[in-house]
Amino acid sequence: MVISGLFMVENRHTGIPWLNFNPASEHPFDLEVLRMSDLRNRVDDAALQSIHRYGFQLVVCVTRGQCAQMLDFEPVCCKTGSVLSIRSGQVHRFGSDDTWDGWLILFRPEFLPPSVLTCPTLSQLADLESLSSVLHADPQDMAVLDHCASQMQRDSGADQPAELRAVLLRHQLCTFLVRLAALEGNRDTNEEPASGVRTRYDRFEQLLERNFRHSHKVADYAHELGCSEKSLIRATQQVKGVSPKAMLSARIILEAKRLLAHGRASVAEIGYGLGFAEPTNFVKFFRRETATTPAEFRKAQTDVTRFVDSQ
Repeated sequence: MVISGLFMVENRHTGIPWLNFNPASEHPFDLEVLRMSDLRNRVDDAALQSIHRYGFQLVVCVTRGQCAQMLDFEPVCCKTGSVLSIRSGQVHRFGSDDTWDGWLILFRPEFLPPSVLTCPTLSQLADLESLSSVLHADPQDMAVLDHCASQMQRDSGADQPAELRAVLLRHQLCTFLVRLAALEGNRDTNEEPASGVRTRYDRFEQLLERNFRHSHKVADYAHELGCSEKSLIRATQQVKGVSPKAMLSARIILEAKRLLAHGRASVAEIGYGLGFAEPTNFVKFFRRETATTPAEFRKAQTDVTRFVDSQ
């Protein structure tokens, strides 16, 4: 179902709609910059208030008012100056507030300049991994971000050859993301992991995202990465401060929670889809990691959703 010239909904058999980037023919870039007020004019309230996953990266800059949004089960209270970074695959809900406005910056990581994607430090910006889910910019910083977004929107529709606009927009997007990274504060480069460790961690994270549904053994990831389990453990400990097993378990649990809260599949079906041969194994795993059963979690989320919707 197409809900605007930019989005297309796919169910993907999960019960959680996906919004894919679907640029119009007159806007052939893997980047779109628009105001929330413009989106409201294109999409009905029911669609805006529903829960989605995105097949692209999304940055929301609140320039006026305040709102309550939801990102992967965490309520996010935003106000003027809030910057919300939403990675592809995360579950997001704008909420029912309609008095706020701000910029929506949608992009595919591959739209960034190749030099960014191949630089270990900057490549994290492409998937928003180096940014906190919510940043708070002071009025001066927000004025700069507001100007950057406004300029990108104007240049997107400029009467110039598409090739020139693409080059300009790529570097403007890069500048915008670097400014967001600067809001995180200055970091001591002496504390940064060595480039080899960072590369191993990045490769593991990418592999984990692809394989977590069917591969639950750290040894399998180490084998595919061509390193020992100890080397992989050192990489994740240095970069993330946790073990690869903890990262794997957390990713499975997050996906299970998403499907339980927002999907229609049964507990058994979710367990099978996440690589558990028996539903009882999935239930035991979920209980061990969360101190509750999948059924109890689903009921609690249903009760919360009903309460929020009634307000």
